[in-house]
Amino acid sequence: MVAFVGYAILCTLGVLVPQLQMYGDVEWRGEPGLSAVALTFDDGPNPKTTRKVLEILARGGHKATFFVWGARPSSTRR
Repeated sequence: MVAFVGYAILCTLGVLVPQLQMYGDVEWRGEPGLSAVALTFDDGPNPKTTRKVLEILARGGHKATFFVWGARPSSTRR
């Protein structure tokens, strides 16, 4: 049980302190004076909407990050 609690604390620390970069490279501070927004999408991909979002972003030369970390059961796919 103690090992699990320690592991949970370590995992939480990686989320709460992104500067540690425990889960990969993190851009956590931009250049001074730079006007920028980071877009992340954690819903999808959706065959109807994802392509449209990408097209809109591409028109303006923008980038976005999509998080995909699993598969939905086939009964819930659209």
